[in-house]
Amino acid sequence: MDNKNINVGKETHGRHVFLIRGIMEPKVKIDLRVIKTKEAIHNTFRSMILEMPYEKINVKDLCIRAKINRKTFYTYYLDLNDLLETFQNEIADAFLKHIKDIDLKNDIPSLVREFFVFNAIDDPICEYIMCSHQHANMSEMISDKILSEIKQQHKLSHKDQAKENLKICFLFSTTIEMYKQWVRDHKVLTLDEMIDYTSLFLTKGI
Repeated sequence: MDNKNINVGKETHGRHVFLIRGIMEPKVKIDLRVIKTKEAIHNTFRSMILEMPYEKINVKDLCIRAKINRKTFYTYYLDLNDLLETFQNEIADAFLKHIKDIDLKNDIPSLVREFFVFNAIDDPICEYIMCSHQHANMSEMISDKILSEIKQQHKLSHKDQAKENLKICFLFSTTIEMYKQWVRDHKVLTLDEMIDYTSLFLTKGI
C-alpha cells in the first residue's frame, strides 16, 4: 500500500493535522456553540446601540439580554471597550471590502455609490451611528480606521502623501456630510438622485 495515500491524523497544539499526499493541512474544528454565543453578544450589542448611548451600556445588562453569564462574556472580550473596538472594526472592514476594487482617484461615482448603498441598505445601523449625535465618537473612530487603511495603500513621498491625504479626507468628509444632510431632509431625494448629485459635486463642483 502506498503510504502517501493514507490520511494520518495526529494532535498538534490542540488542532488535528492531517498528512495527505505529503502535505500538512490544518483542520480546525468549528464550535457552533462559540459562534452562536458570539452572535448573541454582537446582536444584543447592536440592539442596545440603537436604543441608548454607548456610555449607558454595561456588561451586566448586555449579558442578561443575551442570556449568557458574565464569565462567558469575559471569555471572549476583555471588557466592553474591547467589544466596541471589535464592532467598529467589523463595520470598517466590511466597507473597505466593498471598495477594494475601486480606483479612488479616477472613479469617484463608484465610491460614492458604494458608500450610500452600504449605509442605506447593506447595514442600516451604520446610518444610525453616523447620523446620531450620541454616537459621534463611535462614528469618528470607524471613519478614522477607514481613512487610515486607505492612506496606507498609497506609498508616496512625504509631501505628496500629505497632498493625497487632503484629497482623501475631502472626498470622504464631503460624502459623509452629504449623506447626513440627505437623512436630515428625510430622504426627499431618491438614493440614486443623491448618489448622482454627490458624485457631480465632487467631480465638477457646484
